[in-house]
Amino acid sequence: MKLSKLLESTPKWDHKDAKIRLKALQSPAITAEMVYKLALTDPDQDVRSAAIGLTTDLQLLLEINLKEITDTTGNNTIKTTAAARWVALMGSDLANFDKITDQLPLDLLVLLAGDAEHLDIRCKAAELVNDDLALEKLLLSNNHSKLYQLCATKLEDEILLTRVHKAFLDKDKNVVRIIKGKLQDIKHQREKEVAFKTAWQQTLVAIEDLSKNTHADGFSRRISVLNETWQKLNAEQALSRESNTRFKQAFDNCQNHISNLEQQKADKNLAISNALAQVNELTTKLVTSLDAINSINQVLNNTKAIWPADEDIAPLDALCHPLNLLAQQNTLWSEFQKQKHNLNPQQQLSQLKEIRWPDNFLVPAEIEPLMTTLKDQIKLQKNSEKTYQTNLGELENQLSKLTASIEEGHLKKATKLLSNLKQAAKLLSSGDLITSGDSTANKPAPQGLINRISLAEKKLIELKDWQGFATNPKREELCQKMTRLAEDTEIKPQNKASKIKQLQDEWKKLGASDSKQGQQLWSQFKKQGDIAFEPCAVFFKQQNQLREQNLAQKKKICLSLEQYVAVNDWLDTDWKAAAEILRTAQKEWRQYKDIPRASHKSIQAQFHSATRALQAKLHGEQDKNHNLKSTLIQTVSDLHSSDLSIAQIIDQTKRCQQDWKKIGITQHKVDQKLWKKFRAECDKVFARREEIKTAEQQKSNSHIQEARTLFKQFSDGLDSEAPLHSADVNRFKKTFAALALHTTSAKGQLAPVTRDFNKLVKAGLSIVAQQAAATDKQLMLELKRLGDLCTAFESGKLTSTALDSDWPGEITLKKNILKKIQQRREGKAQSKADEAERLCIQLEILADIESPAESKTARLSYQVERLTRELSQGQKETRSKHEQAQELQIDWYCLPYSDLKDKVETRFNLAASLLGLI
Repeated sequence: MKLSKLLESTPKWDHKDAKIRLKALQSPAITAEMVYKLALTDPDQDVRSAAIGLTTDLQLLLEINLKEITDTTGNNTIKTTAAARWVALMGSDLANFDKITDQLPLDLLVLLAGDAEHLDIRCKAAELVNDDLALEKLLLSNNHSKLYQLCATKLEDEILLTRVHKAFLDKDKNVVRIIKGKLQDIKHQREKEVAFKTAWQQTLVAIEDLSKNTHADGFSRRISVLNETWQKLNAEQALSRESNTRFKQAFDNCQNHISNLEQQKADKNLAISNALAQVNELTTKLVTSLDAINSINQVLNNTKAIWPADEDIAPLDALCHPLNLLAQQNTLWSEFQKQKHNLNPQQQLSQLKEIRWPDNFLVPAEIEPLMTTLKDQIKLQKNSEKTYQTNLGELENQLSKLTASIEEGHLKKATKLLSNLKQAAKLLSSGDLITSGDSTANKPAPQGLINRISLAEKKLIELKDWQGFATNPKREELCQKMTRLAEDTEIKPQNKASKIKQLQDEWKKLGASDSKQGQQLWSQFKKQGDIAFEPCAVFFKQQNQLREQNLAQKKKICLSLEQYVAVNDWLDTDWKAAAEILRTAQKEWRQYKDIPRASHKSIQAQFHSATRALQAKLHGEQDKNHNLKSTLIQTVSDLHSSDLSIAQIIDQTKRCQQDWKKIGITQHKVDQKLWKKFRAECDKVFARREEIKTAEQQKSNSHIQEARTLFKQFSDGLDSEAPLHSADVNRFKKTFAALALHTTSAKGQLAPVTRDFNKLVKAGLSIVAQQAAATDKQLMLELKRLGDLCTAFESGKLTSTALDSDWPGEITLKKNILKKIQQRREGKAQSKADEAERLCIQLEILADIESPAESKTARLSYQVERLTRELSQGQKETRSKHEQAQELQIDWYCLPYSDLKDKVETRFNLAASLLGLI
């Protein structure tokens, strides 16, 4: 047999030429076993890749992937192809959901999470990915938000989290929130770890330092706190053996020192207790008996000897102090008893007072009676001396008054003083006014005083004789003046009363006169004075009546104010009227000046009380209004730094101005100051508005220019031959809208550009729609071509080889459409017997044309079914007529060939033509 013949008998899929093996894979006669063998063992990379592309065995694809075969160029092409095929099969069928486990390789899980057709499969694969770099890769790939959130939840590396956070800032706020939370948790955990490390290091150093510094304040308490802190740290996180050993060693050293201190303290306490017991025992004895008083010094010396040298002796001194005082006072008492016979009562009492016997101790029984006796003796001596000196001083005082009265010419007073003085001198001379006693018994009689009294008596007699002779002419002159004053009717009453008073004062200065002529002159002077005062009495009576009337008016004003303050409803009052009432009352009060002098203080106090009450109400309201205006000033001032827009700030400022006008009474000076501040703050707001308006105008002008430039660019783009996409139109619309948003102050200038731009947008959208329609028609033509190839193959008019060679085209179909036509090509498309007629009827309904008589029943059945679905199940159709027709066209081309389809195809094409599909 020739070699050529032998070669011809070799199967094409096993041919030595790789191109022939590659073409054999396109033959419908090739079996799954042949495909698997070529995929697994063929030496040619293209053959293996093509075979892998036809393989549907997931396990085989997984096995190929796990072998990690590397070609001569160093590229894992086979592995990559097998992985892609495995992902396509695995991710397109939810029946494979349970096959996704953590036993799968990481790279396959990542590919499945990124490229699987079903989102649930992608999420299941992502849940099993635990590598941070792989998770970052998924997060930075094009995928669904749900998968992003799942990967973000699993990602732990801080650097990767930071990178992903930056990438998602303007992409997915849910992912940003998750990553931000995880970054915060990492930061908090790191801070917690640093705080924990710092805490145990500080605690260890602190107890080691404390074990070396045994004299530190609060040593025991600090040891306890450090030990408790260490135990808590150990419970929170187990510390190293070395650290625990160091802590225990330092803690034991501190405990040993505490034990030593406690023993020393116990010894000291025993010594202190013994010393205090001795002092307390002696103190107790001396409270009830003085038998042991002489042993005080010996006991005190013993207690000081046993008291610890390094212990504060103040408590012992405090306890011994009363005993020391008792010993000192007992020594003074003994010395007093030895010397008292050589001392007078006053000296004895002085020394006894220096003996201050401590409280709570038994006092010697002799001290108290002796002090009482000495006090009585001293008091008796002092009373006798005091009585003598008092009487003698009184006589000297009376004699001085007598002498002064004589010199001043007061005869009547001098005569009375002389009589009293002579009586008292008589008693003093007889000794009746002097009480006997040791200090006055040997004093001489006051003869000098009696002689001075006799001399004064002689001077008084001489004065009486001279005064009568000298003053009577002056009295006669005063009588004449009073008579002339009584006869003068022209002088005003108040002036006459003043002159009467003046003459009476001159009469008094002449002194008393006991002579007969003097008494006659006094009667004449008094009579004429009464006559002269009669018109004055009438005037003063009228004046008193006017004062009483003024007083009544002032009382009425006070009463009115008091009643107004008490009765008025101060929660709802007319404050301007209240202020006017106060001003009117003060004005009327000043009109009634002259009132009785005795009532002046009381009525003035009443008026002040009433006005103060009303003023307090007014001041309270004024202060409240001042505060309201100050608050408005602060409100406007705060608006300068607020985040509000200038329009909101202006609106609030105007409302504050309106509120300012509504505020009631204020003090004028205070209100003027507040108004200046308020006006200044408002001016700042309006000045800021003008600045912003100017800046906005400039910015608007700039945006208008940008809008015109954008319009030109958009117009040029429409005029070019380049394809236009809806995204381009939307981008231009969005940019123009942003510019229009910032040109609010120049809308009139922007309006013409906006109108022209809107026209261009409509034109652009029309171009996009035309392009989309052309694209859809091309897609449908390509789908129809493939459907026709399938029809020819299914009807036996075309071989599989011819089908394979004619199948590739220049237009790429959408993934879902390609999948459906691929299923028809592979013979996997499933359809009902009447599916072709059903699609035809639906398209005829959309085209609004009648179906043939033989299809009336089927058409009615479909219409009832659709109505039931819409009414009872709520499944209303929301797609447009074009979208529905296009979907029916796709289903038609992907429907396998049948006699029924062939029979109704003419009807279907007619309806499609009417709808503009072909």
